[in-house]
Amino acid sequence: MTTVDREEVVVLTEALIDGAISPEEFTRLEKWLKDDPTARALYLEHCSVDALLRWRWQSEEAAVKVNDEENASENIVTFPVLGRFAFKGMMKIAAAAAALLLVGVFLNNRDSDSVGQLAVVKATEGTKWRVVSGAEDKSGRQTLLVTEGSLEVAFASGAQARIEGPSLFEIRGANEAVMEWGKGSFQVPEQAVGYSVDTPWGKVVDLGTAFDLSVSNDGLAEVLVTEGKVRILSKGDQRELTAGESLTMSHSGLSNNEVPVTSLEGQGGTYQKLIRKSNPVAYWPFDGKVGDFITEKGVVQLVAGPRTPEFALFDASNTAAFFGDQGMLRKQDLGANSVFDFDNGDEITIEAWVNPAKQMKEGGIVYIVGKGRTNNLTFLKDNQNFSLRLWKREGQMKVSFLFRSAPDAEWEGDYHRWTALRGFVAGEGWHHIAVTYRYGEPGSVKTYQDGELVVGEWDMGGATTRRPVVDDDELWLGSAMGSKKGNKFTGEVDEVAIYRQILTAEELGKRGSQSKGK
Repeated sequence: MTTVDREEVVVLTEALIDGAISPEEFTRLEKWLKDDPTARALYLEHCSVDALLRWRWQSEEAAVKVNDEENASENIVTFPVLGRFAFKGMMKIAAAAAALLLVGVFLNNRDSDSVGQLAVVKATEGTKWRVVSGAEDKSGRQTLLVTEGSLEVAFASGAQARIEGPSLFEIRGANEAVMEWGKGSFQVPEQAVGYSVDTPWGKVVDLGTAFDLSVSNDGLAEVLVTEGKVRILSKGDQRELTAGESLTMSHSGLSNNEVPVTSLEGQGGTYQKLIRKSNPVAYWPFDGKVGDFITEKGVVQLVAGPRTPEFALFDASNTAAFFGDQGMLRKQDLGANSVFDFDNGDEITIEAWVNPAKQMKEGGIVYIVGKGRTNNLTFLKDNQNFSLRLWKREGQMKVSFLFRSAPDAEWEGDYHRWTALRGFVAGEGWHHIAVTYRYGEPGSVKTYQDGELVVGEWDMGGATTRRPVVDDDELWLGSAMGSKKGNKFTGEVDEVAIYRQILTAEELGKRGSQSKGK
C-alpha cells in the first residue's frame, strides 16, 4: 500500500464517520477493507482515535447514555469491516463519541471471506484506550491498549472479561485471548467451557469458572480461581485449580505464589531494618526465596550480596541481584498521584548498593533505577521523572541523577543532569550510592558515595526550578530507553530503595560506611 493509498483510506474513513461519504466512496472504502489488511488496521486505529477525541469534546457538553434504550440507535456503533456495514443512519458526532463506549470488533475468518463478530468491547466512562495493532494477515488479531479505566469484553462464545488499565490485551478469537500484561477478571458460562487466555509464560484454560489473572511487567503471571475450575499449562506441566486456589506461572514453569521482589513484609537483617525504619515507598532487598526473578529480557539471578564480617550490618546469607546482558526488572506505576510521581516541592531519596562489571566502556551511562524514559508506546519518549545512574568518566563510576523538565507553552522541556565529581573503580567490590533532591530547588541536590557527601555539578540542562514530567510510566531497574544496550547495567545490585523524603547525611552515612568495612 502506497502513501497515497493510505491517505485515501484515512480520508474515506473520516467521510464515513462524519456521515458525508458518497455511495461511490462507500464502495471504494468497502473494497479496501475487504482486500487489504493494512487498510483494515488503519481503519480501526483511525476510528478509535477519532472516537476518543470526539467523545472527550462531546462529554463537555453532555454525557453519553449508553444504556438509554431511546438513544440506542445513536449509542451503538459497529465498525464496518470486510464488507459488513451495520450502522443506522448517518454517523453523527454523538454516534462517533459512543464508538469509544461500544465497539464491535470483527475478525477475518481464516478459511473464507465471511465475517464473524468475535467480541464487543464496552468502555466505562473516562476509560482511555485504543487499538494498537490490527489484522495483518488472515488471523485478524486485534490488540487493545488500556491506559486508564476498564474495558468489558463480551466474546461471541459467551465468555466475559473485564480488563483494568494499564493493560495490553489481545482478542485472538471468539473464545480465546492473550493477556500480555495487566489485570483482568473473567467469567465463563457453561457454553463457553474451553475459553483460554494465553500469557507470556503459559495458558489458562477454563473448565467452567470465574478467575482473576494478573501479568506483571517483570514477567510473572498469577492466577486466582474465584469459582469453579481452571487448567494451567506451562512449560510442559499442567495443573488444575479450584475455587480459592492460586499459583504463579514463570519462565521456569508453575509454582505456588512467589515472594514479590518489592515486598516490605518481614524484618530481614540489621541493614534491612534500617531501611524499613525510614519508610521507603519502594524497596528491593533481593532476599526472596526463589532462585531468580523473571524479567522481560533475560534473567536477574540471585547471587551473594554484601555479607558479614566484611559488611557488619548484613547477614551471612544476604543475597543480591546479578543483572546480565539482558537482565532488567520492571514495575508498573500505581496510577495518577501515586507514591512514584514526584513533582515540584516533593522530596526524593534513592539509594542502592552496586558492584558494576569492570568491563564497562568509558563514557557509558547505565541505569540503576528510573521512572519513565522507557519508550513505552503510551507515554512521551522524553519523560524521565527520576533516575539514579552511574556514569563512567575518567575511569571512575560517578553517581548521576537525571530528570526531564515538563514542556509548557513557552518551554519544550529539557534534561537536567547532576553528576558527582569523583567516583570509584568498577569491579573492585561493593559500593553504596545515593542521591537526595527537592524538586524545584536545584540547590538542594546531594550525592553520596560510601556514606560520604560528594561534590557534583549540573552538567546538562543546567539548574532549574521548573517542574519535572509527571505521568504513569513504569519504573525500570537495570535499564532504560526500551532496554537500549548503552544504558544497560551489568553487574550486581542490592538494597535499592526509594523514599518520599530527604534522608539525612547521618542516615546515609551509617548505611554507606559499610562499604569501607567500618
